[in-house]
This record gives sequence, C-alpha cells and structure tokens, in this order.
Amino acid sequence: MPSMAPYSARRLPFRKRLSSTNALAGILFLALGGCAVGPDYSEPASTLSKFHSADALSSRAATAPVPQIDRWWEGFNDPELTRIVRHTLEQNLDLAAALGRVEQARAAAHEAGAQLLPSIDLSAQARRQRQSLESPAGAIARHLPGYDRNQSLYDVGAAASWEADLFGGLGRAAEAASAEAQAAEAARLGTRISVAADAADAYFRILGDQARIAVANDQVATDMRGQSSGRIVNVSSVLGFLPAPYMGLYSASKHAVEGLSETLDHEVRNFGIRVALVEPSFTKTNLDINAPQAASKIAAYDTERSAVTRAIQKNVQKAPEPDRVATTIVEAALGPWKMRHTPKGEAALLRNLRRFMPAGPVGKGLRKTFALS
Repeated sequence: MPSMAPYSARRLPFRKRLSSTNALAGILFLALGGCAVGPDYSEPASTLSKFHSADALSSRAATAPVPQIDRWWEGFNDPELTRIVRHTLEQNLDLAAALGRVEQARAAAHEAGAQLLPSIDLSAQARRQRQSLESPAGAIARHLPGYDRNQSLYDVGAAASWEADLFGGLGRAAEAASAEAQAAEAARLGTRISVAADAADAYFRILGDQARIAVANDQVATDMRGQSSGRIVNVSSVLGFLPAPYMGLYSASKHAVEGLSETLDHEVRNFGIRVALVEPSFTKTNLDINAPQAASKIAAYDTERSAVTRAIQKNVQKAPEPDRVATTIVEAALGPWKMRHTPKGEAALLRNLRRFMPAGPVGKGLRKTFALS
C-alpha cells in the first residue's frame, strides 16, 4: 500500500541533506561576517605641506649631534636654561594632569584587551559548624554510631569562561581603547613641548632684557663720566656678609656683588661717580624660587636641607613688603653717599650684630633662624 505521508515529510537522500547543510553553514557564515562591527582602520592621507626650511636644516653642517625632540633645549648648551626647563617640567600641574590621563587611558586599554582572553576563577572555602541536636537532622543523626555534632566542611571550586567575539565588538573596543591611549600620550608630549617652550621663551626674553639693560648701563656710565657725577646702586643682601647654610651659590653671588661694588667705587671715583650697596634681609617676594641650586645633592644632608628650606619659606612669608627695599634704594641713589645701606628693621639689626657682637652668639642666632640643630 503506498505511503500517504506528504512529500515534505519524506526522507531525502543523504547527499542532498549534506548539500543542504553545507549551504546553510555558508549562509550562516556570510551572515555572521556581514554582522562584524565596523570596517578595518585605514590611515588617512596627510595633506600637510613640507616645512619650508627642511632641506636647509638637513643639509646644515653641525659640530654636535642634534638633541632629541623631547630634549631640544639641550642643543643650546646652556646649563641655566636646562635647569629652568627641568624645574618647570617637574612642577607643572598641566603636565602632571596629562600624565594622569595617559595612565588612565592605558589602564582602560589593558582592560579592553583583557576582555578577549579567557577568564579562570578559583575558589576555596573552609567552614566549621556545630550541629544542634534539637534540629530535625540532629535529632535523627544523634542515634547513628560514630556521629559527631562538630563538623568541618571544605569546598574547592574552579571555573573557566571565554566569550567568543563573534561579531568583533570586543576587538573593536580594544582597538578604540588602544587608540585613545596613544592619543593621550600624544597630548602629553604636546603639553610637555609647550610647557618647555614657554619656559625657554621666558628665559630668552629675560636674556634679551638683560642685554638691553647692559647697553643702557654702558650709556648711563658714559653720560655720568661726561657730566662728572653720578651714583651706581647695586642691590646685594645681608647674605653678602653673613653665612647662609645650603644657599652657598646664592651667598657667593652676593659676596661677589660686595667685592665688585667696592672695587668699582675706586675705579670710577675720579670721574665724580660713586657706588653704593643696598643690603636687605628677608623680603616677601618669590625671587628665592629661582635661586641657583647645586647640580647634585648629597642625600646625607637631606634632613637639614629640608629644615632650612622650610625655615626660609617661613621667614619670607612673614617678612616686610618689598616697598621698604625700594625706599632704601631711592635713598642710596639720591641721599648722601655711603657705601652700605640696610633697610630699617631686621637687616639693620643684623648689620650691627655682625659688626659689634662676637662670632659665637651671632652663629648661634643664625643656626636658630635657619632651624639647624
């Protein structure tokens, strides 16, 4: 008797079923491929024109190798410029914030990349319990031989999982996070170059101002010789005649001003020109920030050096305003001549102590001022 089942329910030959399965797999593969997230990245074409002096720079003969771009200021061979730029880079808050953003972006990139890797979880647990004899289980088990109501339970488990990135979403997220980390690093480098450039620009402006001042001084000296009268006022410090622990370079520069002024006064006196010194003490300014520092510091002195630095900052904060020094400069320039002028207050007191007190008490007072043991 012929089968009455519909045609769609009849069994197909094996070869036809296999062909249908392959076709279905191919369609599924194409469908998954079509669902992949986003196209592959391709670098855009750059339309920037070449730097107009690139050929001249590349052909220029140099006696020293060109420094790397992140240390370009070293090419000037100026130790003072190098010190200023390094100090600026160490203290700049914008650069510190940029570095923080780089670290944050790198952490995000590591996290995104970790999503593509298998994860393994291990767990272990130990528990100690005392079963109640009045509980249903305790009431039954208490009559069993060898029953112990004090029990120790141990549990160890392991699990592994891996998310298959079928549509490429995790891979694209990792690529995006890596690109953001690179962008943050590029922004940090740009900030670093900008900060260094601003510091160098300020330094070069100061050099230009100093050069103009030198020219003006030469002209003023010429004019004073022509009129056979004049007054040169140099600003020194009480550190020109007192010791300054851990400020040897600054103190030495003030001692040099003292000697230079006394010598110059004898050289120009025959032209009717006199030289005077103004020797202030602590003054409420920020000039101490740029005081010269030793290139290398011995760690054994760090404790006392830090104490002296704090003491100096404290004395500067409670010091008089600079207008008192300005008044003394005007008096030295226009008043009766004398070699040394000290503003009223602490500076004058220190001058008198240095002149009339024995060295021992003066030294003890200085050590107390600078917070030395």
